[in-house]
Amino acid sequence: MFWLVWTSIASANAGLEWRWSPGESVAYHVESVVETPRGRRWYAEENDVARATKQMMLMDIRCSGVPAGKRTAVTCTMDTVEFRGVAVSGEEDTLAAIMSRDATRLQGRKLFIEMRADGRFSSIDLEPGPPLKTSRAARIQDGLLQMIQRALAPLDLQLPKDGIDKGKKWKRKGVPLSMTLMTNQGTSGSVALKHSVTRWDGPTARVESTGRGTVAEGATIEQGTSTMLHVTGSGRAQFNTALGVIDWSESSNEIQYAAANLEGITGKERSRFSGWVARIGPDGERIEPTAD
Repeated sequence: MFWLVWTSIASANAGLEWRWSPGESVAYHVESVVETPRGRRWYAEENDVARATKQMMLMDIRCSGVPAGKRTAVTCTMDTVEFRGVAVSGEEDTLAAIMSRDATRLQGRKLFIEMRADGRFSSIDLEPGPPLKTSRAARIQDGLLQMIQRALAPLDLQLPKDGIDKGKKWKRKGVPLSMTLMTNQGTSGSVALKHSVTRWDGPTARVESTGRGTVAEGATIEQGTSTMLHVTGSGRAQFNTALGVIDWSESSNEIQYAAANLEGITGKERSRFSGWVARIGPDGERIEPTAD
């Protein structure tokens, strides 16, 4: 009897799987805020550098996907891009100028995302832009890609195996974008992030996520000089089973030094991230996160 009841529930709630329709695109509005109390450097092509203690990215993207073996190759066009920031005192004008140029640099360019069958992102690459004239090209490109990866974190949601909600939590594999560090060296460590469906409302499922872990920059792990950081994260999303896409999603994290590190006892402020995405319907209206 239990098996029959479970099968009935699983059948009714099946469909938590991304489905990309050939020739059709899905539009999203994306917003993210990254707080870096110690200052994050933004580089101009020439000599200018500005430090930001808070940076915000806003963009509208159009994405389409095609099968690529067991994965999906997703291409997104950045239709609009805007950066806003809070600079270290005295560097406000420089930061504003750099952010304005960077937004123009990204406008109209494409993102190439490799998505696994369960919805996890395997990689995100940025279409090369016009070549820069200075040796800072790599720093500028890496910095922009880090901001993009952070902004897309709410879409990096692992769905349950075979798209079936079995009424219990499932554990995320690997380190999700929502709990990675702002670095081009990769994030290493142990992260436990779990998801669960908390509500069904017709064809939409509410998925909630909580997690924590201890991480470090990948390069420092290899060199044996790692500074360990504690990260906690949470998120909510609404998945539309009728369309096979996320209606909206939001995620956040907080990172602080582990007590064993010197930085952990010097009163350094914590870095934080929060972001959300909202699907844009055919009428141009956003399906934004709800409070309940």
